[in-house]
Amino acid sequence: MPREMTFQWADRYGSLDTGHYRAVKWFFEFHENETEHDKRVVDFALAAEFDIK
Repeated sequence: MPREMTFQWADRYGSLDTGHYRAVKWFFEFHENETEHDKRVVDFALAAEFDIK
């Protein structure tokens, strides 16, 4: 399912030049009721590529 997100990073990182980029955001989920330790915390990254022309 496509999603759109607006990034406001110019104040922190400066402006981006023309080019091809990839934004990566890490997430984690905590499953309190999970009995197996390895399944209690799940972390994953989502990435999106984009062009600035």
